[in-house]
Amino acid sequence: MNRKTDYSPFLLVLIVIVALLAGRWLFGGLLPLIVALFLWAITGYVAGYIVRGAAYSVLNNILLGVAGGFIGSTLVRFLGLHFLYGIPFVGGLVVGVLGAVVLVYLMRIFVDHNFGR
Repeated sequence: MNRKTDYSPFLLVLIVIVALLAGRWLFGGLLPLIVALFLWAITGYVAGYIVRGAAYSVLNNILLGVAGGFIGSTLVRFLGLHFLYGIPFVGGLVVGVLGAVVLVYLMRIFVDHNFGR
């Protein structure tokens, strides 16, 4: 019997456990980590709708939100748009979405034209 085993549920549980342990250490508690994951998921969700008209999976939304936040904050510093950080809650989301959209388009240009479709 040649059966392909699907490890994705196990892998997802393992990632969540590692993230919770790392988050407790990095963020000082679980609540800030949960809030950060939620904001990253929203960022990836909005960027997915801008880029392809539909959201990605939850894990991909979170990963896109993390990468988008890093790239977006770098772009904001480089372009001198520091006022975006002064807008409570929305400023961080705008910066993250901007970075996530830029990331997807850069990946399409330089790596794979079907990336994120």
